[in-house]
Amino acid sequence: MAMWWKAGAVAPRMIISTLLVIGFIGPALPVVLQLVLFYGGPATFVLLWLGIGETPAARAILSARRMSAPESAAMSPALDIASSAPTGLYPGQITVTGRCQQRPVEVFGHHTIVVSRTLPVAVARGAVSSQEAAALLVHAEGVLRAGLCRHDPALWFWTTPTRVILAMFGQRRLKSPVLIFAWRMRWVVGAVAVYQSATTGPPTAGLVIGVILSLMIGLTYMTPWCARRWDRHLTKIGDQAVRDADLGPSLAGYLERSMSLTVGTLERIKTLDHA
Repeated sequence: MAMWWKAGAVAPRMIISTLLVIGFIGPALPVVLQLVLFYGGPATFVLLWLGIGETPAARAILSARRMSAPESAAMSPALDIASSAPTGLYPGQITVTGRCQQRPVEVFGHHTIVVSRTLPVAVARGAVSSQEAAALLVHAEGVLRAGLCRHDPALWFWTTPTRVILAMFGQRRLKSPVLIFAWRMRWVVGAVAVYQSATTGPPTAGLVIGVILSLMIGLTYMTPWCARRWDRHLTKIGDQAVRDADLGPSLAGYLERSMSLTVGTLERIKTLDHA
């Protein structure tokens, strides 16, 4: 069931990216580049899906790199604690990125853990203890061992066109009143498009197009819900690994200081603190 939540979270971007490549990007390219795109793109997707080329993908997509000597020295106690946890931890899989992340430590693919570059700095300054940093690493290791994010590099690659378009628009334009109103009323535009598709042109083709449009509109409403459920599932898996390593109180202390407290966060802190 959990994988359906992830499918619902990423499906719209994958569909939009596919349509952009087939309908706009591909036809605008020279023939040679079209061949590279339409043959090389799927081949790269399959390789990343299988975990081949994961390290170069992390460098290209997340600007990830190996920890520097000072960063390794700052994180060494945390790595030692995490390595002695039941899940274990191989330090060679740790990379550092300067890009913004939802979490200070995240999983990327089959065997890569990505650490925000602010975490080693926080540990070196004493703002985050080695126990807390170890709890964050064990949390990510628990998710990695569950295999829940092993296909993320392939999904990131395939959804690149959509992410580029969103980056080009920027946050300010996406927050304009006109776009917000148009987005909220998308069900009206979609209903009109479905009706026109079903009542004009060849009956079979119109019906198929109408069904596809209906599914795409439905996915836009399901995606936020699926994304939240998927995020909670990852959190649950990681928290269990942290409790198994007897690092629940350390993660609870970090969350209490570093996150905006909500009812859900407080319940999570309570569960971790009494593990």
